[in-house]
Amino acid sequence: MKVKLDDVLEAIELASDEFEYYYNRGTVETVMYADSLITGIDNQELEADLEENLEKYIRLPTKYEINQYRIVEEFISSLPEGKTQEKLERRSRGEGLLEDLKIWCMI
Repeated sequence: MKVKLDDVLEAIELASDEFEYYYNRGTVETVMYADSLITGIDNQELEADLEENLEKYIRLPTKYEINQYRIVEEFISSLPEGKTQEKLERRSRGEGLLEDLKIWCMI
């Protein structure tokens, strides 16, 4: 079974203080867990399953927990050393940004 990327992205976008989303490894689906104190939604069955079988679930982050800059840094550091890595490192720190803008303005 394959993960539906659209479902995962939607869950990340919708997650908040009131709603957490989990990926169920067994059913290959995302499930919503609502904070019953805030929302009034009854989640007893899911709550019990999460407590008893936490290993079958992966908690999905909220859009605010994802640090895009760190992801880019980790990707760049995973590249083989050389000109491409150096160029991307400079650009990620803002160096070379002006040159990029000049090129885009010429197009």
